[in-house]
Amino acid sequence: MPRLHRHERAAERGADLPAGTKVGVDDSGFFIDPASNSGPEVVVSNVRVTGDVTGEGQLGFLGVTLSGGTLTLDPGVTLTVKLHAPNTDSNGLIRLDDLTTDDMSTLASASLIGTGSGHDLVFTGTFGVAALAPGLDAPFDLGSPQVTLTWPDITKPTNIQFSAAPGAGQDLLNFLNVSAGQYISGLTDLAGKFQPISGVDVLGAKIPLVNKSLGDILKSGPKTLNIQASDISGTTTFAQEGGFNRFEVSLTDINPYSQSVAVGDAVSYLGANGQMFQGQVDSLDTDRIVVRYAANLTQDPNVTNPSFQITHAGSLQDQINSFLAGLQNDISVGTDRLPTLQDVINRLAKLAGVDPSAIGLTTSGTGDNRVIEITPPIHIAPITFTQH
Repeated sequence: MPRLHRHERAAERGADLPAGTKVGVDDSGFFIDPASNSGPEVVVSNVRVTGDVTGEGQLGFLGVTLSGGTLTLDPGVTLTVKLHAPNTDSNGLIRLDDLTTDDMSTLASASLIGTGSGHDLVFTGTFGVAALAPGLDAPFDLGSPQVTLTWPDITKPTNIQFSAAPGAGQDLLNFLNVSAGQYISGLTDLAGKFQPISGVDVLGAKIPLVNKSLGDILKSGPKTLNIQASDISGTTTFAQEGGFNRFEVSLTDINPYSQSVAVGDAVSYLGANGQMFQGQVDSLDTDRIVVRYAANLTQDPNVTNPSFQITHAGSLQDQINSFLAGLQNDISVGTDRLPTLQDVINRLAKLAGVDPSAIGLTTSGTGDNRVIEITPPIHIAPITFTQH
């Protein structure tokens, strides 16, 4: 229990915190005197976690669920918190007004001290494969394997050791060695092979009368995507940045990726004053494009009667590359975590305009011999060839 004591100032009441730090009331109100205690005010150690443990997250390339687990902190690991006065004008005291700050680092310093035992923190959990989306099944089943995560040094949180018993647990850990980038890289390599084969064998044979090979036809030339008011749900203007003005065009039923639109494509559009302006595709997604133009120009789009024409490549390879760009854009940019298998499947579904359950996925084998096959639903737009 805290004990009352007399303080040096007149008309004061005070007490000691359990760690010996003085608190009290003087002419200026309530105070905490951190200098009265040379040690930390708070010490936390010997932490245990009991009861039901549930959660979700990821192990490498795989999204997982957590249905149970135990966490053990080495008894020698301690978290200490030391209070200090917020500034030199406070006479070394912390006042009530100081406690309303949004930056607690002005009032306290925390230290985490490990033991050097090699197992400062150990967590053993029961994991499962996460569903593709709420209400859908998991892409495959690994049972309920247990995996142990060990932090040898609590002061180095990114240094984690994983272990599991042979079988399903080790099978789950193998996903730490796979990334979404490897899958994307494989698709990109495949797309790159379309161009070299366009001039050989069947694709290279000339078609009578038109004197063109099927490869020539599949290469195709530039195309124009016309976007009218009925295709647009709204436009949003962004702040000037990086030497460009930008605005976003939200689309209703047009997927730019399926039309092989790409960053850098030329855009002609109707301006607010009725003139036709020129810009470029700055970025895009399945239901929007962002157009940019030079910062020194004034060419806002017409929002009451919008009209856009995008000149884009139209070959078979261009369509595949645009689809892959859409996949890469979502799972590699703007996130602070590595994408999972579930992320890839959901992105493929969004690009194709289908439910995630419609994406073809099969798995076979176990352990190092496990093979996962994903069938990307790339819908190729018709390629029109006109002989002149």
